[in-house]
This record gives sequence, C-alpha cells and structure tokens, in this order.
Amino acid sequence: MKVYAAGFNAWNQLELGREPNTAEPEDIYTFKEIIEGDIIETPVSRLTCTIVRIDGHFVVAGHGLPDTADDIRLVYTTAVNGIGEILRAEPSDNNDKEDHTESSRFRLAKYRSLEACKAHDPVQSWPCRQPVKQVAAFDVGFVILYADGSVSTLGDPRYEDCLGREVDDANPADAPCGVSELNDLGEPVRKVAAGGYMVTALTTSGGLYVWGMGSVGDQNQSRAIPDICGIPNYVEVDGDADIEDVAVGTSHAIVLTGDARLWVIGDNMNGQLGLGMDGTACIQSWTRLHFSFPDLYHPVGVAAGPRSSFVIMSDQNRRESLPQEN
Repeated sequence: MKVYAAGFNAWNQLELGREPNTAEPEDIYTFKEIIEGDIIETPVSRLTCTIVRIDGHFVVAGHGLPDTADDIRLVYTTAVNGIGEILRAEPSDNNDKEDHTESSRFRLAKYRSLEACKAHDPVQSWPCRQPVKQVAAFDVGFVILYADGSVSTLGDPRYEDCLGREVDDANPADAPCGVSELNDLGEPVRKVAAGGYMVTALTTSGGLYVWGMGSVGDQNQSRAIPDICGIPNYVEVDGDADIEDVAVGTSHAIVLTGDARLWVIGDNMNGQLGLGMDGTACIQSWTRLHFSFPDLYHPVGVAAGPRSSFVIMSDQNRRESLPQEN
C-alpha cells in the first residue's frame, strides 16, 4: 500500500518517513507518494502534524507532536475540535454491577484539552445508548456515528446549522442528540467526516449527505460545497455515482467513488486539491482528480487535514476497507 498527499506543508508534516527538508518547506500542489507499507490505516492530520499507523507502528511528521508513544496513540484516536476540546468514547465508570446495558459500559466524554483527557478529567459525559463506531470533529462541535448507523451531534448553540438538527430544550446543542433527517432515511450511515463548519455522512448505499455553514465571522472561511445549509442534503458527485469514501478539511473535500475515481472541491490555496501549481484557488464544483501512480495500484480510501488531502493506494486485486478513525 502507498499514501499520496498534497497541500499545506509548512512544518514538513507531509514528509512522512523522510528526512525533513532543511530548506524552507514548500506546499505540495500535486499528489506525491509520501510513504508505503503492507498495512496502512487512515492518516490523522492536524494543521502542523500528521500521524499514520503503518504495519502496526506509528509514523509521524511535523511540529507539535506528542513526546511519548502513548500520547501519539491518544492523539491518533481522538477527535479534536477547533478550540482544542476532545470528545471520545471510553469505558464508563458506572459501578452498578446489576446494570448490564450498553450505556452502563461505555460513555461519551468531553475534555477541555489533551492534558485533561490524559488526567481522565472530563467536562461532561453521557452514557452511550449504542456502541460508538466513530467520532469526528468540526470547528465548533462533534458528530457521532453509532454502530447501528444512527448519527448524533453536539456543539456550540451559536452555530446551529452545523448540528444538522433542531435545537430546543429537549434537544440541546451541547449534548449528543440525534440528527433526524439522517436517522429517518431508512438506511444506516457507515461513515461521518467533518471539518471547518461542514459535516458529511456517507450511507451504506453510497449516498453522500452534507450540512453546515458558510463563511463565519472574521475567519472568512469559504464553504467547501456551495449551497449547504442546516439540513442534511443529498449531494451528487459524478452523475450520481456511489461514494466509497469521503474526507473533509477546513474548507475542502475529497471523495472516492465506487468506480475508483477521485473528485475534489473547495479551497485550493495550499494545493490541497492536488490540481497543480496552475490550479484555481477555489473550485466550486466537483472536479475529477488525475495524477500518476504505479500500474496495478488503485485508490481504496481518502483522508484530509485542515489544508491537506491524502489518497491511500493498494495493489491488491480487491478493494480493502480501511480502519476508520475514532
């Protein structure tokens, strides 16, 4: 397997498995191979660093990385929002031995910081009504995917559109509550992805649903997908192709379709769409991505950092399912 990357590289965070560039690092505008191995999990990329588990061990690059292997593993498996808060599923501290329900064994816990998480000092926690399959973060909140394919969100009440649901006394913004538009689809969600002020959900049949906000305040962040709103809406890519995988950055997105094609949209200021030095600064419609990779290899997954994108390639005859980040 191989990983290809493009985008923001000011701290050499895309130089996985390589000696850091001693000169001033440059952004990568066309996808290039950055590492290979037999088994590669989905990369986790923050603004200044990247972590990926390859063949059972972590490979890291960039600035501000944790010092110990345990801390690296914690960063790799936690969702962190725009102000550094962490939400994670973890064993509950419920000591009621007579209570054998799922909610007695696991909880969702929110922490103010990585240090608070290491100290097991949550701001708040909630019992899990179902096993948690995945947690993803956006700038002002979190989206939770449960094992039964249902979805909940929690976050800042000032950014209600990012929650994709009604907010009221019975469904407060700052507690995990179900996204009814998704949970009433009649088919389960199998992956969620988020970044900036946009959230996505991918169903088992390959349907892509998107919701969120556009530019916000002084940050002037553009929306990756035009015309999104606070209601999850179905989005067509490549003539209504089935979507195999999706990843979202601060203001860009990349998808892999069922026929192994790659499509990108959104901000390209740092080359994160991989369209080359002459690429437009912002792409407002889905654009097919072309780049060279070895014969017999094909894409099996995508990932994204705030201003970077990753494509995972395999030389296996059948597509492999990549482990999803929590």
